[in-house]
Amino acid sequence: MIIKSETFNYKKDFFTINGEKIENLKLSYQTYGKLNENKDNTILICHFFSGDKHIAGKYSPKDEIAGWWDNIVGPNKPFDTNKYFIISSDSLCCVVNSTFVESSSPRDYFSKTKKPYSMDFPVITIQDMVNAQKLLLDYLGIEELFAVSGPSMGGLQALSWAFLYPQKVKKCIPISAADKVDCFSCFFPLRMGIQAIKTDSYFNNGDYYNEIISKTPIQGLKNAINGLALIARGRNWGETILGGKNWDSQDPILKIDNMYDFEKNIIEGVGSRADMYDANSYIYLSKANIIFNVFSNFKSEKQALQNLKSDFLILSDKNDIFILAEQSKKFYLKIAQYRKNSEYYEFESPLGHLGSVSNAELFGDKIQKFLNK
Repeated sequence: MIIKSETFNYKKDFFTINGEKIENLKLSYQTYGKLNENKDNTILICHFFSGDKHIAGKYSPKDEIAGWWDNIVGPNKPFDTNKYFIISSDSLCCVVNSTFVESSSPRDYFSKTKKPYSMDFPVITIQDMVNAQKLLLDYLGIEELFAVSGPSMGGLQALSWAFLYPQKVKKCIPISAADKVDCFSCFFPLRMGIQAIKTDSYFNNGDYYNEIISKTPIQGLKNAINGLALIARGRNWGETILGGKNWDSQDPILKIDNMYDFEKNIIEGVGSRADMYDANSYIYLSKANIIFNVFSNFKSEKQALQNLKSDFLILSDKNDIFILAEQSKKFYLKIAQYRKNSEYYEFESPLGHLGSVSNAELFGDKIQKFLNK
């Protein structure tokens, strides 16, 4: 399945929930399948923290890897592109450095300073991401969503859609998400990631875009990604996936810098991909997750819950230590009081929180049944 990236350019000023202005708002997006005559078969899929809109298919036959949910998005798959018109967009401040990612972020030109926004970019919320996506749907002539879904930060966006636009969402399917991120996960890895980047000697208050890679806060970014990668993999990841404290060459007991395989897997594997991401955008997305609360902008939780019109399928991983399954279930029980046709389901992935992205086959059938009921 070959797909293309398109860009929506908003011709008016975009104002965040805080009242700050983003100039020349843009969102890059891609679509799959066809919109039906009634325009009621649209599913919006939102991406996770370190991902982008590339959920399935390839941009070119030469691409080695397809999109991150390719096993459940496509013809005759749970998110069936023969049946549904599927849209995915890059979030505001998408961290991925790619020619296909054009959504508004600190990398953009700021007329006031005549250079990239950097740290002058407004603080954004998950709700701002959703409001920007709403403008994209308006542009595409889509008034309602049959469903909205996404893993991790994508799940937070999906939830925000159902709460902010209850009349426009029929079904909501958040994976590894809850009403907020708890204090532990807000600090580690999110706040610690921000601190790792900002204390890098090359951070320069975010003004590094004209520098060569070695003079950007790449080491701080690597340290931030290491923490994110660890908590995303779950408490038993090292033992389950890598078999514990093994090493392939030099015994860690012999030298201070000798490492076990599980240490190398993160530091030399995940951390080596840091140049794929933008440090400033990483800070902004971290902040958006820290301050997220789905009940924000409502007078009370009860009012927000009473307003809901969507049916929910809330999915969580038993091994998730970033968004605990018990937290997701507690949130589900609140929703179920008002939306009786909602469901909760726990799957079990050896990758913990990351399972919501990499092990979608564990819950694909559940999604398919929920969409068809």
